[in-house]
Order: sequence, then structure tokens, then C-alpha cells
Amino acid sequence: MKKIIVNLSIILIAIYMVGCAGLGDYEIELINGYRVVKSSPESITIFPASDSLDDIVVPDFEDNSDDKNEFIVEVGHDKNRYIVAKTNLNLYYIIDTKEVIKYGPLNENEFNNKKDDLDILYSIELKNLEEYTRDFGWTVEESE
Repeated sequence: MKKIIVNLSIILIAIYMVGCAGLGDYEIELINGYRVVKSSPESITIFPASDSLDDIVVPDFEDNSDDKNEFIVEVGHDKNRYIVAKTNLNLYYIIDTKEVIKYGPLNENEFNNKKDDLDILYSIELKNLEEYTRDFGWTVEESE
């Protein structure tokens, strides 16, 4: 009887562990069809709505081929044009969703200079992804 309980416990634990894959995955809708997609703890990326705009993916591993472990940790945007993002490597990106241009990767000084050049208001605040969804009240869409 003890052997049956042990075997059953092992099977249930294994089923539970397999069934939890992707439990923390989500998408956050931004502006103009862009979204933050989390598919694992180390894969958090900004994608456009259209697959034809592949060069706007942030971070883009072809641009930063030295380190494949870069992922989004903070994001912000204005009402209708610009998205800003910071990665775990302290690199910054700006996406102009109207002109379909990506600026980055940028260091903090370059990022601030580019924001000035683009006349981006300083009211676009970078927020931690968890704070971002909570503060702005946008729903986080759980991935399956």
C-alpha cells in the first residue's frame, strides 16, 4: 500500500510540473498594435501587430548578437506614438510607431539625448512590467 501511495504521488507531481509550463507567460497591449510578450522568464520582447515589421522587434538578437540573454524589464509609452523600453542589460530602445523606426540599443545618455531630439515628453515614464499593468489597469492576457 505504501508503494502505491509513493508511486501515485510521483505521478501526480510529474503531471503537475508538466502542466505548469508557460504559467507565467503573458502579453501586455501597448499602443498602435504593439505588445510586450513574455514567453519565459528570460524571453520578454516587444512585437508589432504585423509580422511584416520584424525589424521592430525589441530586443532584436541580430542587432545585439553578442548577448542572447537580453530581455525587456521596463516599458512606457505616450498616447499615440512612442514606446520606450529598458532591458536587463541597461540598454534602452525607442520605437516610433508612426514612422515605424526603432532606435537602439542605446546607453542611458544616448537614450536621453534621443528623447530630446525626438521631442518626447519626459512624462513617458519607464515602469516595471508588473507595475505597468497594475498602475495603468490594462489587462494582462495570459498565454496558453
